[in-house]
Amino acid sequence: MATFDEAMKKFPTRSDLYNYYGEVLAEQGGYDSAIGAFEKAIELDSTNPLPYVNQAISLFQTSGQPDRALTLIREALKVDPECELAVAALSQIYLQMGMFEESLAMLRRAVDLAKSEEEMISAITFRETTAAQFRFMKEHPELLSKMMGGGM
Repeated sequence: MATFDEAMKKFPTRSDLYNYYGEVLAEQGGYDSAIGAFEKAIELDSTNPLPYVNQAISLFQTSGQPDRALTLIREALKVDPECELAVAALSQIYLQMGMFEESLAMLRRAVDLAKSEEEMISAITFRETTAAQFRFMKEHPELLSKMMGGGM
């Protein structure tokens, strides 16, 4: 962390530095400090989508602020409509909120944005797994309630 402190003193206007610092803080469980670092990164460069996404993920995981997280990711997509990280994060948040159709829309977009065969296979696999889960839930709500209630 001392290296980050030194770098931020030398390069106080580097947005990417604050973003990476926030990522390290978040990985270590320092979400409040991480969110502050992401906010600083956005303040320094509002055209970089990554700190928006990272802040959204941190907020969603820790504070139960899904609306704020969704707003931040949408901002990231305004800045860069092809930001794969934003599309993936939005899909995950939608999925965790039970918004399967919206999640599937983002997964379809992730397939379109894939830059390699490996990325495409991964996106298609996740999309199809999510679609199958959604179909199961719609077709068998009675089984789902038994599974969730421990009836099986």
